Amino acid sequence: MEMSKFEQLLKQRLLRESRNYYPDKFNNLYEGQKRPFKKKAIGLAKRVLFRPTLLHVAFLSPWFFRSVFLKVNGNIQPYFERLDKFHDLLATDQSKDLFLQLLAYRILGAVKVRLPLDTPDYWSTRKAVDDAGDKERALKVPYKPWVLPLHDLSDYGYPIKLYLYARAVHTVFCLPHYCHKEAHAAIRIGPEVGDTVLDLGGCYGDTALYFANEVGAGGKVFVFEFIPGNLQILRKNLDLNPDLSQRIEVVEKPLWDTSDLDVYYSDKGASSTVNFSNFRGSDGQSLTTTIDDFVESEKLDRVDLVKTDIEGAEPFAIAGAVKTLRRFKPKLAISIYHGMSDFSGIIHQINELDLGYEFYFRHATTHTSETILFCKAP
Repeated sequence: MEMSKFEQLLKQRLLRESRNYYPDKFNNLYEGQKRPFKKKAIGLAKRVLFRPTLLHVAFLSPWFFRSVFLKVNGNIQPYFERLDKFHDLLATDQSKDLFLQLLAYRILGAVKVRLPLDTPDYWSTRKAVDDAGDKERALKVPYKPWVLPLHDLSDYGYPIKLYLYARAVHTVFCLPHYCHKEAHAAIRIGPEVGDTVLDLGGCYGDTALYFANEVGAGGKVFVFEFIPGNLQILRKNLDLNPDLSQRIEVVEKPLWDTSDLDVYYSDKGASSTVNFSNFRGSDGQSLTTTIDDFVESEKLDRVDLVKTDIEGAEPFAIAGAVKTLRRFKPKLAISIYHGMSDFSGIIHQINELDLGYEFYFRHATTHTSETILFCKAP
């Protein structure tokens, strides 16, 4: 079995990372919490089994590496060929290196791999954002995180006030998540002054407000959100920001590859459940639309940026946006972390449209969530 360059690089990365041991990184989300016994046992097992000498011997067999090791660890094996091609499609060494590091994290786990953001500066900023939230005027919600503190983002350079949990404030505004930069290559992909943005998956309106601030008075943001509880908070946040809200239009429909399909949902905020069949515990229903149908109905003469975070519906939304992509070739910021099928497949779905897109890879947490595929046409 011939070994590809990607396979060689992945093995080298795994061997290098296997020398590490981070017993404090059991949680992936928060620092300083007490380590549960089960997690501790798993961490110790990985420390023993993922030693460089043992992995080096195991990796001598390409068959064992692909068919056994990558299947047992991280469930990578079924997607190996697509991940190999994914790596080749990435435009810069920075994106390729981060891609390999995140795969190593998925395979070896947090006790062996620290992701790039996992630094003292990251955690100190997270804490500062959390401490700055006004918890006395927090908005209570009937689901986790139960309360949304009121944040004034003027200290971070944004004329924005909103109800939001600290982790999202840090990710969306401080990093910021939806703007990809590579200084050495003079690359910037994100919202620009005058842009028309389609914000798919608006939730509480944080990304819509971020985009509205970036596009300026001449820009426009269409934010798609259909869960009533999310819409209630979204509109409260828009009311707190009357100047920016003038640039935002709310579209109360879910995105799919076909319009006018019934969608049933449970209303639990960011953890809402959506299904095409009615189910026990559902709170209501809505009708789908497609990006292409929306753009046509609104008679839009430009679409500059499409952002998606719609809980795994990305491939279907993209399939319903082909005319728009061919016509405008907008910048894309696509969430690909909802499952390995999305993680490995969406880049190929876009590449097969043959629109000349270049691809860049960004990851905005210290765990497996918030992986974004940025796409830019020449």
